[in-house]
Amino acid sequence: MKTFVKGFLASVLGIVFFLAVLVAWIELTDPNRGLETEDSAISGTAGASGSGGVIATQTGTGTGTGAAPSTGTGNATGGAAVSSVAESVTDAYAGASASREAVMRDFLAIIEPEVRETFGNNVTVERSDMRIVISFWVDNLITDLSQAQVDDSTMNLWISTKEKADALCTTYYNQLAGFNISNAHITVNLLNERDRDKIILSYEDGRLVHDGLPDSHLRSQMERYTQADTSATSGGSN
Repeated sequence: MKTFVKGFLASVLGIVFFLAVLVAWIELTDPNRGLETEDSAISGTAGASGSGGVIATQTGTGTGTGAAPSTGTGNATGGAAVSSVAESVTDAYAGASASREAVMRDFLAIIEPEVRETFGNNVTVERSDMRIVISFWVDNLITDLSQAQVDDSTMNLWISTKEKADALCTTYYNQLAGFNISNAHITVNLLNERDRDKIILSYEDGRLVHDGLPDSHLRSQMERYTQADTSATSGGSN
């Protein structure tokens, strides 16, 4: 009887041991065990995300988290820098334009009374952006020149008129250039007093750019007029 009991107990203990080993083996070989471990790690990371120190210790999570803010910050900083430069350039251009505008406006206000004092009512002074245009005419000058009435007095008047236009243009252009303004110009025109839409003589920035009545033409015209006058006088004396 005792032998039977001992054998029975030994069998029971063996079965229990076997079952324990079997359960342990099943647990170890369970395919879901790795996923549970990863879930635990993720849960741990998510829970630790509230702490800056824990995020730093998580290699994978730390890299991802650092990369995203780094990229975002870089773009934001770069955009702000480009925007700042663009605004600076715009402000500088606006400031320069305002300065140029002020100089041109003030310069015109200074020279216009001087020009009107020189030419009286026979002048117009206009401004187009960065160009000041002075247009004047001399009573009967072009009329006399075109009608072969050229004599010494008319010729001298023409020469002095050209010199006056040249000096006016050169003087004002040099004064304007002293302000170091780019694309600033002075134009002085002599108009036909019979048709003021026609420009007979034009100077730009101190240079002659158009001469509708060259001195050589006027001198030859004066010579023909003088010869014709002499011939008429000689014929009349005979």
